[in-house]
Amino acid sequence: MKITFFLSIYEVFFQRISQLLRQDLPETSFSGISYGRIGPNRLRKADSQWGEIAIFTDYLREKNGSAPFDLNFLEIKEKELGIPNLPFYISSDRYISKLPYEKAMRALELCIRFVEEALERQNPDLIIMDDVCCMLSYLIYKIGKKRGVPVWSLGSLKLNHRRSIYDDCLDTRQAVSDAYESLKARDLTSEERKQAETFLDEYTNHYEPLLYLKTRSKVPNFSLKALWNLLGLSRDHLQDPLDISRMKFTELVRSRISRVFRHRLGKVMGLFEKPVPGEKYVFFPLQVQPERSTLILAPFLCDQLAVIENISKSLPVGYRLYVKDHPIFLGRRPLSEYRRLRSIYNVRLLDTQLPSFEIVKNTSLVISISNTIGMEAVLLQKPLIVLGETFYKDYDQSLSVDNIKQLPYAIQGLLASFKPDRENLLKYIVALFKGSYPGTRRQPYAVPYVVSPENIKDVTQALLAEMKKLSSVVS
Repeated sequence: MKITFFLSIYEVFFQRISQLLRQDLPETSFSGISYGRIGPNRLRKADSQWGEIAIFTDYLREKNGSAPFDLNFLEIKEKELGIPNLPFYISSDRYISKLPYEKAMRALELCIRFVEEALERQNPDLIIMDDVCCMLSYLIYKIGKKRGVPVWSLGSLKLNHRRSIYDDCLDTRQAVSDAYESLKARDLTSEERKQAETFLDEYTNHYEPLLYLKTRSKVPNFSLKALWNLLGLSRDHLQDPLDISRMKFTELVRSRISRVFRHRLGKVMGLFEKPVPGEKYVFFPLQVQPERSTLILAPFLCDQLAVIENISKSLPVGYRLYVKDHPIFLGRRPLSEYRRLRSIYNVRLLDTQLPSFEIVKNTSLVISISNTIGMEAVLLQKPLIVLGETFYKDYDQSLSVDNIKQLPYAIQGLLASFKPDRENLLKYIVALFKGSYPGTRRQPYAVPYVVSPENIKDVTQALLAEMKKLSSVVS
C-alpha cells in the first residue's frame, strides 16, 4: 500500500504513526505533501525512510508565482473541481484570500497544478490528513477523490480522547450517522446503556474542557519566555520566506503587543459582562476566525457580527442574547467589534474567560455555527439550532437552519415545544462511540499528549481498523 500524508502542522504526529504502521504493514510506503519546508525538514531528521515529500513553496519558486495566471486552465478546472466555482478554494484559505486578485488567482492555478502533479507521481492508495482546512488541503481532497483515492480526515468529535476517521471535506461523520439510525430502530443493550449512562454522568458531573483549551486560552502576556517563543517561531520564516503562514519576528511581536493591549483595554473599558441570575437568554458562542469552522463549514456566515444582529432581531420578547468569544481568542478580536456588539440593545457580551459549560446549562437555547458549544448543548439536553455544517446537526433534537429568514420561527418553535429525550440522547452517545475511536489529534505544541506513545498507538490502531474495512470493501 502507498499512503500520502498531508503534513500540515502534524509532521511529528504523522511520522510516529507511520513508524507503527510500518510494523504492521511492512510493505507500505509513505510520502507526503506540505505547504512549506519546515515540517518536511523536521520529518526527514526523524525518519529517512519516507519517499517524496512535495513542497508547495518549492513549486512556487520553480514556477514563478508572480507570473500571470492562466484563465483558460482555471476555467477548465472549474468544471472539474468547482464547488460549484473555484473562488471557494481561495476564500477557504485565511492567507491566500488576503492576496491581491492576480496573486490569489496565480496561487490557485499553481496549487491545482502542484497537487495534480504530486498525486500523479506518488500515486497513493490512501491519503490521510487532518480536517480540510485550507486551499491546499481542499484541493488534495477534491483531486484525490477525482482520482478515486480514499481521503481520510482524522476529525474531532468535540470530545476529549475521541477521534473519528471520515471521508468528507465537510464535517459529516457517516459512521456516527449510520450507527445512530440503526440504534433508533431498536432498544439499547445493557452494555450500551451502561456505556452511555457512565459517559453522560462523567460529562455532566465532572466536566473537563477540551485539552487544547488548557494551554491556548491563557491570558496573553509579554514575558521573556513569550518573547523567546516568538523568536523561535520567527526562525521558521527565515527557513522558508515563501511560507506565508510563518510570520516575521516583527510581525509576531506586533501581534502579541496588540493582543496584550486589547485584552487589558477591553477590561478597563468594561466591555464584558457576567450573566444575570434569573434572566432568560439565548446563547450564541463566537467561532475562532478566520478558521475552517466558518471559511469551509459556513462560508456565507463569516461575518459573525451580522449573524448576531440577525439573531438579535429574531428573539421573542423577554429574552436577551448572550454572546461570548472563543477562549483562545483573548485579545485577538478588534475592540471595535466588541463595541459594535455592545451597541445592540438586547445583546449581553460576556467575559471571554467565563466557563461556557455553566452558561449552556442555564440557557433557554443555544445557536451554534459549528463549534464545541453545540455538542455541549446536545449532551446537556438543551434546544439547539445549527447554522453551519457539522456532524451533530444530524441529532434528532437539534434543528438545522439554512435560511436566515426562518430563524425567528425556528427559535419560537423550539422554545415552545422542545422536550428533552434522554433515551434518544443515550442512543446518540452510543452512536458517537461506535463511529469513533480513542485518540487525540491537536496541535502538538498545545497538547503534547498528542505525540505520546499511548496516543500514537490509539490513532494507529484506529487507522489499521479502518484499513481492514477498506480492504474488505475493495476485495
